[in-house]
Amino acid sequence: MSDRCLFSFYETSNGKTVDWEGTMIGSPGGKDTYDDALKFTSGLTDFVGIFGTVYSGAENCADLNNKCRNVRLSGDWVANGGKYPFTVKGGCEGITLEGALHGHGTECDVDAGNKSDQSSNWVKNWELALISKDGSPIVVRCLLAEAPRLRPGTGPYRFAFPSPHAWYHGIAVWVFKLIYGIK
Repeated sequence: MSDRCLFSFYETSNGKTVDWEGTMIGSPGGKDTYDDALKFTSGLTDFVGIFGTVYSGAENCADLNNKCRNVRLSGDWVANGGKYPFTVKGGCEGITLEGALHGHGTECDVDAGNKSDQSSNWVKNWELALISKDGSPIVVRCLLAEAPRLRPGTGPYRFAFPSPHAWYHGIAVWVFKLIYGIK
């Protein structure tokens, strides 16, 4: 089953900059009508997305999957009752998430390296430059993902279980892979 998304970007957008600053994407009641406001997938490479206010759907403001490379997204992100404002998975590398985060997801705020039906590769070399508008920690979960770089002056951040900095991270990831049959 594919996600219901408002806008998708994939390899046909390689090397492009999309400037939709000032544009509202989604709506405050969107969680009942779409899953992802923005979807980035299928090897999208060297892409810059500058967005206005983006409302999450049932899942995400932005969902990055399937080997996206060198993608920078900035915007005014609104957690709209969905699971996580951001998902980064499926072997994405060189991802940067920037901007203000209003509210929080029901599970976490940034879900990195969760199960993907498109790629079980790790998320690598990625950066968070998000600012919590209410001052509470932005919760980051890293499963099949390296710990992100945290841009100074952003956040605050808190790592959810399993923290990529904890001694048990490797064991937790092994169990996660075992449960989902990931090699």
